[in-house]
Amino acid sequence: MINRTIKNFEIKELIATGGMAAIYKAVQVSLDRVVAVKILHGHLAQDKNFITRFEREAKAAANLKHENIVNIIDYGEAEDVYFIAMEYVEGKSLKDLINSIKFVPHDIALAIAHEISQGLNHAHKKGVVHRDIKPANILISYDGMVKIADFGLAQAQDLTSITITGSIVGTPAYMSPEQAAGKKVDHRTDIFSSGVVIYEMITGVKPFRGENYSSVIHEILTVKPPKPADANPVITREVNDIIEKMLEKNLDKRYQHISEVCEDISSYSRRKNIEISRNSIGEFINKPAEYFEDLAQERKKKHFERGLYFMTRGYEKIDDAINEFSKVLHFDPEHSQAKMHVSELKAKKEKAVQVKEKKAKVPARKNILLPVGIIVGILIVAIVVFAFYKRRQKKLLYPEKMKIFGVANIKSIPGNASIYLDNKNLGLLTPALIDSLSVGEHKIELQKPGYKSYIDKFEVKKGDTISLSALLVKETT
Repeated sequence: MINRTIKNFEIKELIATGGMAAIYKAVQVSLDRVVAVKILHGHLAQDKNFITRFEREAKAAANLKHENIVNIIDYGEAEDVYFIAMEYVEGKSLKDLINSIKFVPHDIALAIAHEISQGLNHAHKKGVVHRDIKPANILISYDGMVKIADFGLAQAQDLTSITITGSIVGTPAYMSPEQAAGKKVDHRTDIFSSGVVIYEMITGVKPFRGENYSSVIHEILTVKPPKPADANPVITREVNDIIEKMLEKNLDKRYQHISEVCEDISSYSRRKNIEISRNSIGEFINKPAEYFEDLAQERKKKHFERGLYFMTRGYEKIDDAINEFSKVLHFDPEHSQAKMHVSELKAKKEKAVQVKEKKAKVPARKNILLPVGIIVGILIVAIVVFAFYKRRQKKLLYPEKMKIFGVANIKSIPGNASIYLDNKNLGLLTPALIDSLSVGEHKIELQKPGYKSYIDKFEVKKGDTISLSALLVKETT
């Protein structure tokens, strides 16, 4: 097939091959531009069902003009070869990306999920259900564009389904329960499949991990997958809830429209000052290993300092401290100090539980009448001991090792100014809450295009919460 010209397309090299077709890099001779050409396998070109399915893919995608969907250029048959010509995406598939790293960083995964949701929202508005959303069908260009490809199983909701004898159409690990059961599906099947993709992106593992086809189908139909936050402690409760709602087996409890997913991701990102942009996706896709390593170093430091901070708050914050050190270990499983702190804190927690249980088992003395004076004395001692205990709770778990930290609440008018702390860009925009600030003097700088830089200094004392509001002045031309 290489160097062969099919209609107006000169085939150059094989990109990928699957069970139904092969995809080639080609040149559209008339316009001298690089395109991708998908060619139906020869042995399937004799089957009317597969030809109809191939034609359906071309027509379904051709009617979808959206920046997050691969654009169809041409469809036809020449010399018994059925082909679809489409735009060529210079980049890699989400499948290749996931395989090359442990997992996609939290913020980048949200940005990619947001783009996928926008593309699907357009398709659903046009009445088209993809039915085969999976990492291999998500293409990401080196400039950060996310595009949905392969509408080979796409179906207009008002059309009858094409049946391939003896098979359920779709990729098992990413099927919705209704699809796996062979039932009629609607646009909500794409929401479930997208949830599986996001789960895998952000945790590095699939939610349904059966060893074979039948066990995967069984899990999809009957098993609730582990919480995403259990597989990746960096995942927040809000993101965990979004993914779990997408993966609801009950159709009525699942998101009803993919636009709701898009809005929830946008809303969460705004609240957390997370940039869901193509620039950030592009920066990551070009050098994922380097990006991941830089992010890991930054997050390890942040979560370790937060863990130390919670340790200064005493026993009541022991679970928060364990959680922060667990996040450090997520990025670096061999981090010796984090491992030590988790081990020691869990031991302290277990010991406290045992002491509490032991006290609860001590039987009350019976038939002993104490004088009123003794009872009053015991009550007074109990009050004193309780007060002393509460004061002790507020002391350090490791007083000889810990630092005391403070918190700063930074605001500006107008907002969305970049925050620099001690000459380092924090990657945050105002308004923002900066925690784990060490005791001492700090320099704060706010930068916003079109405005003069705002520079100030402030001092953090033990347990302080600093509030800083800056009025930015426009630059004069």
